[in-house]
Amino acid sequence: MSLLNMKTIRFILYCFVLFIYLTLSFAKETPTTVPQPDDTEPELNFEALLAAIKKTDTSIKSGQGEFVYTHGHPPFNTYTNTTKGKIAFDLERTRYDLPIRTTILTPTTMWEIVPFIKRAPNYYFSTKPQRKIHPVGADPRQWIRLGPPNQDSATYLKENGFEIKGREFFRDILCYVLETKEGDKSTKIWIAPERGFQPIKRESKIPRPVDALDSDIPMEALTNTRTIILYEQFGKIWFPKRVISESFWVDFKVEEPVFFRQTLETKNFKINHPIPAETFTVEIPDEAMIRVDGNKVLSKKEFLEQYGKR
Repeated sequence: MSLLNMKTIRFILYCFVLFIYLTLSFAKETPTTVPQPDDTEPELNFEALLAAIKKTDTSIKSGQGEFVYTHGHPPFNTYTNTTKGKIAFDLERTRYDLPIRTTILTPTTMWEIVPFIKRAPNYYFSTKPQRKIHPVGADPRQWIRLGPPNQDSATYLKENGFEIKGREFFRDILCYVLETKEGDKSTKIWIAPERGFQPIKRESKIPRPVDALDSDIPMEALTNTRTIILYEQFGKIWFPKRVISESFWVDFKVEEPVFFRQTLETKNFKINHPIPAETFTVEIPDEAMIRVDGNKVLSKKEFLEQYGKR
């Protein structure tokens, strides 16, 4: 091998070693950047945050669109139910259109219309609405409501002892982290100003009895239900686009901790637009019979005489 070739090889090796050294040096000196809350953004106190959340609670007045809701237990490829349908709502009424039935709910009444292929539909009317007949998770509003249906979110947070624990980023979105604790129970909620002060994450830890199939010894174990909400923007309104919720054991059954899973996807939604009155109206044929409150059966004429136009 000639002297010139040896010098060339040595030079190439020297350059390669120098490149590796410089690369490692810069890697050590360049720390991983972790997003930090912007100090230029004024931090809200608890009362100001509650006021913003309360305003958000009243911002969604009506909506209409499609949904796909799934829920199930492991093994999820076997024990998962999927419900596809449409929903329309305003401040007082809700309509579900599912393949097996149509339901119209008001604060004081409920209609159910069950269709059949070869005969007329069945009509059911109740003066005791039962919202639980539908999977709760099929209504997108349920996921952004922090408290029970009869209580606004701000009141729920205040009466249940929530406190601001700080601010942090979740999926690059700056959030206020609210938390409350009572014994072994705790709930944390991530509120995102960038999403109209809506919740984007929620974790609730509670102890619950262990099923006899999972343990020969009667016991309770700590569980965590974690919910993550992705949003779609409609002007200034943010509305759930996709929801993922999982309930899992914290320190029990570590190999298969998830015991319940729910997902919700919405599409083709319209928010705060006029909904025709007929959407919440039931057209009953003259010959139809109506079952009322699960026991008595009335003709259309008898129904109108007793209940009027509902």
